[in-house]
Amino acid sequence: MGPDAGAHLAVSAAALPDVPSDPAAHSFRADRDRGGFGRSLRFGLRAARRSSPTRSDGRPDTDLNVPTPEEVQEAALYALIHRGHRGDTAYYAKACKGAAAVLELGCGYGRLLPSLSRVARRVTGIEAHAGLLAMAEVKRLSLPKATAKRVTLCQGDVTLALPEGPFDRIVWPYNGLFCLANREEKLAALRHAREVSTDEARLLFDVYVLDVDTEEAVIEDDFDYLISVLDEAGRLDVYEQNVESPGNVITANYRFERLGDVPTPPLQSSVRHHYLRPAELKPLLLESGWCLDEVYEDFRGTPTGDDPALFVAGARPQRSRVFSGPRKSPLPISTPPARKRP
Repeated sequence: MGPDAGAHLAVSAAALPDVPSDPAAHSFRADRDRGGFGRSLRFGLRAARRSSPTRSDGRPDTDLNVPTPEEVQEAALYALIHRGHRGDTAYYAKACKGAAAVLELGCGYGRLLPSLSRVARRVTGIEAHAGLLAMAEVKRLSLPKATAKRVTLCQGDVTLALPEGPFDRIVWPYNGLFCLANREEKLAALRHAREVSTDEARLLFDVYVLDVDTEEAVIEDDFDYLISVLDEAGRLDVYEQNVESPGNVITANYRFERLGDVPTPPLQSSVRHHYLRPAELKPLLLESGWCLDEVYEDFRGTPTGDDPALFVAGARPQRSRVFSGPRKSPLPISTPPARKRP
């Protein structure tokens, strides 16, 4: 597929409702049982960061606001199959109701932005991938004009800097924490989140639960059928192959096949997660200035049982900030009118 096909996919994906394309295939239990974790990865985050030039002060270059054709295509394919967990949109909207300022880390293509903007006075999303961010901007512009003015989108790396706060809700949904390459990056991002939060803020996130010890790479023999999705051009069949590596790393290799009278070469992509076990998350939060104070195994508020598939968590700031320094803000691509602080 060329650039035109990527743009076509982007339009199709942006029009999809914010629910799983296939509820059965997207249920996390089925996902975990057959090793389909790659569906939860944020497409191309690391690749975008490696290939992105930056300013001398560490802020992303404004040229990155225009995605390449490849980034448009990557984002569109991601959005077609990454529709979130059932119930997560309502959960985060309820948790952010009445908030003065919400920051979403890794906002992707803006899946949560409409819901968050309806319940909070101000919403800011940050994303590294230019293609995903462009889709989020389309979604922002589709909101009522008064609502769109209260939403700000920024392109940047959450491990380097976050938009200037203060924020009283910080949301990191859909395994976003695991998209960072290692514990050090996770720690840096969480510390930055604490820096831009109020002392009464809430940090809300969800990740999957996995406990696998891998001393050498385990590669699945072949691509397994994952899901079929429909867009304006017809049906796309998606296949997945997973690779488990030492150091809590899972790589998902995808193949997208278009069915039709005219054969189309399949598209392939690879994404990667670095996961942590539940027992490793609490000390990570403490070290970054957060105290874990609630954990559920789903978005209905069910207490964690013996074999949870999800780790849905809330944390509050510690009494004193553990990490301080000058704040650096990525440049916004859409900024609401300035307002006076009380």
